[in-house]
Amino acid sequence: MRFNNKVYEAVDLSSIKHDVNVYTNSRTFLEYEYKTPKKGKELWVVLKNPSKSFYGNVKPSYDVCCIDRTTYNVMKAIDVHNSKTKANKYKKIIIINLFPEFSTKAKIINKIYNFSRGNVCLGTCCYRYNHINIVNRLKAKKKNSLDVLFAWGKNSGINKYAYDIAICEMLSHFVNFDKYEYKNKQIIKNNSLCVHSYPLHPQRW
Repeated sequence: MRFNNKVYEAVDLSSIKHDVNVYTNSRTFLEYEYKTPKKGKELWVVLKNPSKSFYGNVKPSYDVCCIDRTTYNVMKAIDVHNSKTKANKYKKIIIINLFPEFSTKAKIINKIYNFSRGNVCLGTCCYRYNHINIVNRLKAKKKNSLDVLFAWGKNSGINKYAYDIAICEMLSHFVNFDKYEYKNKQIIKNNSLCVHSYPLHPQRW
């Protein structure tokens, strides 16, 4: 699939922010804004773990070459949603993850957390900081100020028990906000999403 420059043209590239940490090889958030609408809700997109977007970049970069397929698919889907829907137009997008560590192969998460040895402790510094950061950012948010799009997909080889625990903790942060998923090539509301839900990952959009 070739990336369409029209998708990038809809994004205010100068608004890109992230907190890539090259020492822990992690990223807890990536955010950007669309040029239009001028006003609108925030949409938080919850994925599995960072893969390549802005990997190794300590400072925000406006180079589209730093954007991977997953992030591109998110940009494209929401731009299409904004264009087709008059209600719930999204101005700012904040991408977060169940696990903050960079990896193009999710199974590596097992090694980082020692899941392969039967350990399901999610108490690593990076993991805890990821969730503390999410909680702190949500404290000032009003119920109607944002929606959340769940898109972590299946566990892809990550210890399923640990994966479900991570999902459960993530869900607990968003009990007061409307929940969405990407299905049938559109963003749809689904407040019944639960710990055993594995909403479609952007790689499959």
